[in-house]
Amino acid sequence: MAPAGPHLAPPLPASASHRGGDEHFYTTSLSPVEQAKGFTPYTFGDPSIDLFRVDIDNLSMLVKLRAFARGFLKQANALFEMHVYTLGIRAYARAAVRLLDPNGIYFGGRIVSRNESTKENTKSLDVIQGADPAMVVILDDTDDVWPGYPDNLILMDRYRYFASTCRTFDYDIPSLAEQGLEEREHDGSLAVVLGALQRIHQGFFDGHRADVREVIAKVRSQVLPECTLAFSFLEQVMEDYPEATLPWRLAEAFGAACRKDVDEEVTHVVAEDPAAEKAQWARDNGKFLVNTEWVKAASFRWCRQDEQAFPVNLL
Repeated sequence: MAPAGPHLAPPLPASASHRGGDEHFYTTSLSPVEQAKGFTPYTFGDPSIDLFRVDIDNLSMLVKLRAFARGFLKQANALFEMHVYTLGIRAYARAAVRLLDPNGIYFGGRIVSRNESTKENTKSLDVIQGADPAMVVILDDTDDVWPGYPDNLILMDRYRYFASTCRTFDYDIPSLAEQGLEEREHDGSLAVVLGALQRIHQGFFDGHRADVREVIAKVRSQVLPECTLAFSFLEQVMEDYPEATLPWRLAEAFGAACRKDVDEEVTHVVAEDPAAEKAQWARDNGKFLVNTEWVKAASFRWCRQDEQAFPVNLL
């Protein structure tokens, strides 16, 4: 544990494209565009761009470390005692940690894999020795695997470097590898979440708090405090129980006030249908009209986003 500091359970900051026992499986995991850009069954990686090949039994994979992964671990290690928790198999977890922490400086063998989990497809602090929920910050890109710890969870956007990740998680977008792109070190996802973790750590000690979950809630609430959102019809349940929907709960958690109906206090209308009555009201009254991705982006980036980048376009 860092000096009197809380625990941090981060995900593995990497994206992988897998190969089974034969070359055909590997080439079909890589998209045609990725293959055209030089990713092949014979790619051995390039450490200069944090691309590695990992072989585990009859499974091979290319592993790409997320931008700023090493800098993130170095700085987070000064604030937290870190544990790796993955629902991958133990051999994969250990192989990935060897890439990230070859000298055991950051994790010191504190690795939990699918083999140690007590419930299938679910993560729980009960397998981490001495983990008090009041002292644990969870960093993950999947919220539904932590059903018992929503107040501990810092949710970050998934690293979609390879097309296989996009396919697995139903993202209908090209991968970063297909686009020949990478996140930026200074303001990419890991840099942004590090800033949030630093604020949480400071709030925990400066405020002499006994429960880090209170600090997480306070830091979240500072993201959209000046925004009042009215939600147009997004899904059936929103008409009767809007507070039960994810966009509503997410906006409230990050400090916004939410309304089912529009009024003079509303600053933003969140909609998907540009022809909806509330969407037209926003245009007529000079209010911001955004799609639901604006709320998600604010939660991932921990700051209010440019509304013009999330339009609800007229058909």
